[in-house]
Amino acid sequence: MKKEKLIRKLYAGLCSHQELDQLFDLLLEEDVIENASIWAELWNQLGGRRTLDQSKSDRIYERVGEKIRADEVSLQKSTLKRRRLVLSAAAAMAILLVSVFLLKVPNIAEKQLSVYTTYGEKKQAVLPDGSAVTINANSELLYAADWDEDEERSVRLSGEAFFEVEKNLETAQKFKVITEEVIIEVFGTSFNVNAENEMTSIYLEEGQVSLSIPNGEVKKLAMSPGELVRYDHLRRKVEKVTDQARKHLSWKDGYIFFEKASLLEVCEELHRLYGIDYQLSDSLANELITTGLPIDNLDLALRVIEITKNLQLTRNGTKIFLANRKSEPPSN
Repeated sequence: MKKEKLIRKLYAGLCSHQELDQLFDLLLEEDVIENASIWAELWNQLGGRRTLDQSKSDRIYERVGEKIRADEVSLQKSTLKRRRLVLSAAAAMAILLVSVFLLKVPNIAEKQLSVYTTYGEKKQAVLPDGSAVTINANSELLYAADWDEDEERSVRLSGEAFFEVEKNLETAQKFKVITEEVIIEVFGTSFNVNAENEMTSIYLEEGQVSLSIPNGEVKKLAMSPGELVRYDHLRRKVEKVTDQARKHLSWKDGYIFFEKASLLEVCEELHRLYGIDYQLSDSLANELITTGLPIDNLDLALRVIEITKNLQLTRNGTKIFLANRKSEPPSN
């Protein structure tokens, strides 16, 4: 009954976005051939907001192909009236095939832009609404080429980026940053997101932010300026603390700041930024260091560590070895 009601609303153009999504899921459970014309109309109204995984789209392709081949045989033996019916069904299935193709390749319906950085690289991007993004090394930002005023503004992030979001006072559009585990929702504000490995960190510089963490122990969380939220993906734990801005925003100025950080943490950050591997003893791994390191000059960064901690540091290709410097023999 629910499906029939949604179909009536679909053809009347009265379905909300949520109802279109519900009908999408209901139709996936049924015979796609029988619902070919409904699929075509649904996809037209969805406008590319939904996608299919490879197995589902391949199954639709296969079943539509089998039906078309069977109808080609039937068409040769049919009366004029029967031919018209078969041709109408074939036309609907052809539309369905195009729809499924768009489902598999949504960028045809909505162009996506990508900005990515390699090791030791930093880039700037201006979004369609004028919001500015600074993207740190080894990161990627995805967003639509155009944003309609009646739709939310959203981007996808892998890695680290700093956002300066423009307020849209006329439409009050919200802005979303979507990572693998967390959704950050804002109106107009400045904040940093680091979404890598097993941890997502968000630091709020100004404005207000609301976090959605579907798999976390805390589902919704509000932030105030100066606060840092860390979400551990494996433990599903959320931590919120007040922290210094320069520890999380200094990379925008070309360096990263460490305050009483272990050498292991520093080496992990160098691995993320420069792609280098490292080897150090357990005793050195827990050594603490307070310093600033450049994010675009590996040799200088290694030299600073070597001098600050009085270490013996050697490099072999993309791997570094850290050891305590051997003491000089006493002079006679």
